[in-house]
Amino acid sequence: MNNYYKRLKLVRSELSVSQQKMAEMLQIPFGTYRRYESGATDIPAEILLKVNQLGYNADWILTGEGIMRKEENTYLAAESKVIYNHSSSYHGIQELEKKYEQLREALKEIHNVLSEHNIS
Repeated sequence: MNNYYKRLKLVRSELSVSQQKMAEMLQIPFGTYRRYESGATDIPAEILLKVNQLGYNADWILTGEGIMRKEENTYLAAESKVIYNHSSSYHGIQELEKKYEQLREALKEIHNVLSEHNIS
């Protein structure tokens, strides 16, 4: 019996993300992901490819043989790729970038005021 769904759950557990977050990372509906992880639905090749892009060995997920992870520290790079490719997240990223710029400007102003008053 192939327990690939248990290995998919192990991947999610190692990433320390919820089923909802994992579904978002894989760009699939939450219910679909739940069915994959429960073993109710077979995992299609396109989802295995996405898990592979997160740094996990698709062969290991399917068979349980070989190494679990392809490389170390691939999660953050993969996560940023998923976020930037996910159209619904684009607006949120723009908002964060705008707030970051506002913060940088505020810090510059504070630095200028402190410099004018010779305060370090």
